Amino acid sequence: TVERRLANSFGPRPRRIVRVVGSTFSVQQCAFELSSQSDSGTQPPRTEIVVIDSLCCAEGASSNSSLLLAAHWPIVKSTKESWLSELKWSSQGSLYLGFEHLVDFGANETFQVNDGANWQRVWNTVYDTKQFQKITFPPSSPKSLNEAWPQEYDNKSLTYLDIRSGSGGLPGCPIEKLPAPPDGASQRRGAGVAFRPQMPPSFYKPNEPTAIKKVDLAKQDLGAIINSNDWPSGTLIEAVGSGLRSMTPATINSKDLRIIFQQAPGVPLKLQPKSADSKGANVSSLFLVSEGSLELTNASIEASSVARPGNPSWLVESTNSTLVFNGCRLQGSDTDASQHRGLIRWMTTIPILNNLRTPTLICMDSYLASIGCGIRVEAEQGNLILKNSIIAIRGDGLDLRPVRSGAMIRP
Repeated sequence: TVERRLANSFGPRPRRIVRVVGSTFSVQQCAFELSSQSDSGTQPPRTEIVVIDSLCCAEGASSNSSLLLAAHWPIVKSTKESWLSELKWSSQGSLYLGFEHLVDFGANETFQVNDGANWQRVWNTVYDTKQFQKITFPPSSPKSLNEAWPQEYDNKSLTYLDIRSGSGGLPGCPIEKLPAPPDGASQRRGAGVAFRPQMPPSFYKPNEPTAIKKVDLAKQDLGAIINSNDWPSGTLIEAVGSGLRSMTPATINSKDLRIIFQQAPGVPLKLQPKSADSKGANVSSLFLVSEGSLELTNASIEASSVARPGNPSWLVESTNSTLVFNGCRLQGSDTDASQHRGLIRWMTTIPILNNLRTPTLICMDSYLASIGCGIRVEAEQGNLILKNSIIAIRGDGLDLRPVRSGAMIRP
């Protein structure tokens, strides 16, 4: 009955009615955001927002919070109706707490609605101004929403009791009707899922390459091409070949590179380090990446089967970089323990120059086999993701070595 009376007071029935009944909103920015998608010069469809026996709160009384954000809604101040075109707000038995702005018209409008008197002016309607209070609820913001309990939003802890719902109780959701786990296991599981490392979006949907280079491994040295550094960041190399091919150890510095290996007719393609040119030269890795990223797809890389000066200690080594191995086979030495240390050495340090992305190591649908170490992680921060892969190591499969930040080891 109350809802029908409120809706009918608008005149013609609105095309859209938003009903909020017996509920609790706790937000940091805005509780309701209005955005008219109508073409320029036309009005949005008639709309009514009906709030009954509910509670809307600015979580922690955060600054720049608004009950209603109307920056993208047509405004007409000269009308006797609502300033917000074709919009009506109806409220009974509800309470609005802690909002800096009741209505925020956006940066282009100097007039702000911060109290009950101006709220009535905007709607050209008399409202109970006691429903707008500058008090904080909940008393403190939950540290983590994944670990928050419904009890933190219990309306029985309200300190302001002058507004009552239609049934005589307090506005907001009665939490005793909500299902709650008997212990904190569900909250802990939720927190674990919420904060686990995520695959970078570029892994699922790679960005368009800035350039594409085709390399014939039978005629060209992949390492020499990479070391020429005449390719822009974001380049995609399509390396085609068959049989056992060798490459010069390559260095990638402050650039992003993707390499897709394609099988040419003939025996399976395998890549090995090329012998060092200078006698006794010490090469740390076949691929050395710093402050950038390297993504290898369908790569089959083997350590040298013969011990010789200059053999790389690692197949891939990186500092403050993202590495992705997708459908790869990394085969380390099974005899040369004096030179061959392992397959992947992944390091992150402070400071990281490009702090807009967290270094990530992803090994997916891949096979790693070696003596020594499979993956050594020397990290102050970063995400390590192993999925659907085989790690067969005659030594340390995963060697985790946290790097101190000052006097402490970070989580």
